[in-house]
Amino acid sequence: RSARQYKSRVIKDSEYKSGVIRSSYIHARYSMPPFSVRAVVLSMMLVLMACTPTPEKICRQNNSQEVNPLISRLLNIRLSVKRIKLEIAGASEVVSAANLNLARGYTIHSQDQFYQYTGLCYDKLTAKNYSCPIQASRKIETPVPINHDEERKRRRTAHLIVKQQTYQLKLLQAKSSEIKPKLSKARERREIAVKQCLMENSE
Repeated sequence: RSARQYKSRVIKDSEYKSGVIRSSYIHARYSMPPFSVRAVVLSMMLVLMACTPTPEKICRQNNSQEVNPLISRLLNIRLSVKRIKLEIAGASEVVSAANLNLARGYTIHSQDQFYQYTGLCYDKLTAKNYSCPIQASRKIETPVPINHDEERKRRRTAHLIVKQQTYQLKLLQAKSSEIKPKLSKARERREIAVKQCLMENSE
């Protein structure tokens, strides 16, 4: 064995004993590989590019003063229409139920009744059926007398809600019909302004 080989062997042994090899192993294990760094940098660049507004987007934002309020009004109308339709549906159900109760002279009270019976269960280990208690439920309907005057009052109140909300619904639908053509024209004017803005920026 040559002196150079022996010296190299001694250095490696001393590095191993002093923990240099172990620290190198830890560094290799936990340091981020170059391709991961490139991937992170590329992802950050893509995020920045996505957040940076384009000239067209800037021009569109600067020329949306007329469009945005109309869109906001339409959205508010749609939310109100949805809410009113739900109220009309709920009140209509009350009217229908009151009519049925008044026609038969009583209302129906429904409740779930839980009970237990003996049935068959399957054992996966033995692959056999065996008798076991099973929990189940059934709906019990009980006729309940009604106060005819109170039922008529409830029906009148619900019917009034249907009438009032139907009127409000028609008003909102009329407003929506008025706004839609205005919004269409405003969008056309915005597109013309955006094209002019882009032409000015390109010069």
